[in-house]
This record gives sequence, structure tokens and C-alpha cells, in this order.
Amino acid sequence: MNEYMVLIIIILLILLGMWVYKKVMTKKVKIKLGVIQVLNDGAIVETMNKDIKASSELPFDGNLLASFFAIFLTIRESAANPNWTNLINAYLLKWASVGLVQIIDGRLSLSIDDVPDEQIERKLFEILNEEDILLNNLNNERLSDWGKHALALGETILTQNEDADFDTSGRIRFTRKGYNKSLSHAKFALYFFEISDSFYDLDKNRQTNELCFAILLGLEEEINKLNSSNCEIANMARKILSL
Repeated sequence: MNEYMVLIIIILLILLGMWVYKKVMTKKVKIKLGVIQVLNDGAIVETMNKDIKASSELPFDGNLLASFFAIFLTIRESAANPNWTNLINAYLLKWASVGLVQIIDGRLSLSIDDVPDEQIERKLFEILNEEDILLNNLNNERLSDWGKHALALGETILTQNEDADFDTSGRIRFTRKGYNKSLSHAKFALYFFEISDSFYDLDKNRQTNELCFAILLGLEEEINKLNSSNCEIANMARKILSL
């Protein structure tokens, strides 16, 4: 083998090595960012789809627990923990919209006469009321147990709706149907990024639902951009986020 052929082989090996390295590193970065998603049937899909269009449709039919578990499935490959604060803040806003919560002198004040109807919400309500927990310090055993229960309920909702199922190794994953529905998080986020003055014309219930999901998705910056002087519930959302 002459020197020319050796040089060509070396160059080809270098190019091959660079290609393999790029593939491996790209995969690692994508998994870390939650971009690569493995479905229950083993199919690999991309969570961040370039063709996603903004939509005001509430994710997972407006169910906060289902959406919360779906968010967990989306980010699980990056070893990220569920953001309990976002879920709790979303519930606080929901309760505030019906008078169960107030913010007095920068502190949370919960009703002692009325409680939420849903059992999982009622349990959280009781914990917050009994222990006066600061939302910036959620290292509480009762609250941690509640969070695990909330996540389990979200999983049950997704499996019952066939949006999630177990793969051959017994690991819970999105089904194709559930994966398609999970894209609604990105669609709603895009909608909220570009929210217009028409938001202020929505009825209070719709405003509350949209803001609850904006909180769940961590869109705090966008919520703070809203003109709270024109929107009572937006003002309450900002107060809750500032606790």
C-alpha cells in the first residue's frame, strides 16, 4: 500500500470518527434537553417539532394532573425532577379565582370555611393551611408525599386514556397518541408567547384556565408582561408567583 492510499484511509477514518462523535454528542444533548422521546413501542420521535404551530387549545383537555405527568414524561430522560411549585401555584390560582385563596401583605391566606371539591386538591389545601408552608421552601415530607400521589394520578389518567403505556421492560412511556397530544404543550406555549389584547376580552374562567397552564409550563416571564391593571386574575397570578 503506497503512502497516497494510507493518507486517504487516515482521512476517511478521521471523517468517520467526526461523524460518529457528532451523532453521539447530538443524541446526548437532545436527550438532556428532552428532545428525543422513546414511545412505548420503541419508536424514537422528536419532542420539539419544527412544524408546531401556536394554539390556544388547553393541553390534555385542560386537565392539570394529566398535563403535569405528560411534562414529567417529556423531561424524564434528562433526569429532571417534576416541578411541584408550578403545579401548586397553578392550583393556588385556580382556588383564588373562586375566592378560596387571597394574598394578604405578601403572604398566602387560605379559606377556613370552604375547600376545593377534588380530593387531591383538598389534600394539598389542607397541608398548606395546617402547616403554613412557604412556597419557596417545599422540602416538606407531607408535601413530598402529596406530590408523588399527584404524579401517580396523572399517570393513571394517561394510561386510562391510552396516552401512555408500559414498554416491554415495564417502563411507562407515551403511546403515539399521547406523544401527539404532548405537543400541545409547545403549541400552547407558542400561543402564550404571542398573546394579544384579545386575552383581556376572554371571560374570567377562560383567563384562569390559560394562566394556570402558563404557570404549569413555567411561563412566568410572559405572565409578568400581562397588563394586570386590566385583568384581575392576571394580577393574582403575578402575586402568587412572587410569593
